[in-house]
Amino acid sequence: MKIIAKTLENTKQFAKDLIIEISKKITDKATILDLKGDLGAGKTTLVQMLGSELGVTEIIQSPTFVIMKSYKTKHPLFKTLVHIDAYRIEHIDEAKILKLENIFIDPTNLVCIEWAEKIKEVIPEAAIKVRCELLENDEHQYEIGDNFL
Repeated sequence: MKIIAKTLENTKQFAKDLIIEISKKITDKATILDLKGDLGAGKTTLVQMLGSELGVTEIIQSPTFVIMKSYKTKHPLFKTLVHIDAYRIEHIDEAKILKLENIFIDPTNLVCIEWAEKIKEVIPEAAIKVRCELLENDEHQYEIGDNFL
């Protein structure tokens, strides 16, 4: 699954399609999206569009300084959207305070992790990799990794 989003509406459609696909593959654990991409690649924008599609009413902003934010949804399967930005984590021990193991076991959680490579030791292998890339003319490319299907 890969798109080039020329508009915010394209990104919103990708988010909608992604939720439909991952809803078909619910397991007994949280669904985790490992969002990869440089600064400005559209990771937070994608989380905002996912939140919109899930019925989150709060404004979703990057949790760069607080590391993690949770949002209640109106979705029948995903009750909570958890947004993690690991950019500022310098050592895996700093992530312990987040108690990720508790977040990762709840199947009603959709967890979106920006800069997951900073805490790769604790990211489950089943995490779905989503590559985000900024193209010319403020277009964004979103692509699901091979482990999606």
